[in-house]
Amino acid sequence: MGAPQVFSVSGLVPQHFTDSWLARGGAQLGRFDGKTGHFHARLDAAETPFTERALTYIETFMYATLNPPLEARTFIPTSVKATAGAETYLWRKITRTGMARLITGSALDLPRASMFTEEVRQPFYPIGVKIVYNYFELLAVGMALSNGQGVDLIGESLRAAMEAVEKKLDIVAAFGTAAPPAGFGIEQEADVGLTGLLNNPNTSVLTLPPGASGQTAWASKTPDEILLDLNAMVGGQVAATFKVHRPDTILVPILADEVQLQRRMSDVSGETIKSFFLRTRREGGHTIEILSWMYMAGSGAAGLDLMISYKRDPRMFEHVLAMDATPLPATTHGLETTQPVLAKTAGIVPRYPLSITSATGI
Repeated sequence: MGAPQVFSVSGLVPQHFTDSWLARGGAQLGRFDGKTGHFHARLDAAETPFTERALTYIETFMYATLNPPLEARTFIPTSVKATAGAETYLWRKITRTGMARLITGSALDLPRASMFTEEVRQPFYPIGVKIVYNYFELLAVGMALSNGQGVDLIGESLRAAMEAVEKKLDIVAAFGTAAPPAGFGIEQEADVGLTGLLNNPNTSVLTLPPGASGQTAWASKTPDEILLDLNAMVGGQVAATFKVHRPDTILVPILADEVQLQRRMSDVSGETIKSFFLRTRREGGHTIEILSWMYMAGSGAAGLDLMISYKRDPRMFEHVLAMDATPLPATTHGLETTQPVLAKTAGIVPRYPLSITSATGI
């Protein structure tokens, strides 16, 4: 038994404390002196008159688990084009044809100018998740609230459901319903044919030349060789389409943006590869952005890193929704309440596929 410890409780206990203390056998734990108001406690070295929780400061702010940012809406124009009941998205394309000829002599046979239209249909598919809570969980929320530990069970659950739908829309915008690369840990579902920005079959493909090292990966290339790749992506698209399509966005993997493009152009230059490329393009009258997206890593052929350039214009392509993430009314059966959250997507609609160019192996 350790040495007695003395605590002053003068004025904190009623006068009858001594009698009630002895009646409850409290003398086994220590002695109370009613004259001085001192309690002489008998405590072992590991004992304390306080519980652990009594000496614990409880943070009132609750910290949420951090997840990678959902950036598809930033990189890809997204529009709600129909009502929630729509099952198909149809868009029309008009093409004008004809070339005038020089008229000589008495020639009366003139070439014809004409036009034709095409209709393209893409089905909408619903995606959804639900929250479930029961009566006893609501009772537990009330009990926690009375103890100063309140948790917004329904509100936080709905936020989780809305985030879950947004995560799925993010993946559809990138890959459609095709199997995403294994490295992202995304569960593969049935492929119903929706395409994303990164796997559209009509995208123009640029074959990157190997550098002096014999490799196409930027980690093995010199700054000048990386600049050659960037300019080939942009200039190649402009030239191949006779200035019809002029990209304003380049997407690269995060590591490429944070490491490779931050290398200095030379030992005497204060500019990085990225700043030099953007500045020279801007000075030439062409403003462009280089952005990083986590889905670019390993999304190319054979699991190689992908780079893509395009014009961020909803006329070129967009992610079309019939319904954005929407909570439906809650329903209760017995003691359990369920509330679905749904959205409806047609995937990426590429109206001008030549406005997108991809390159694998950076």
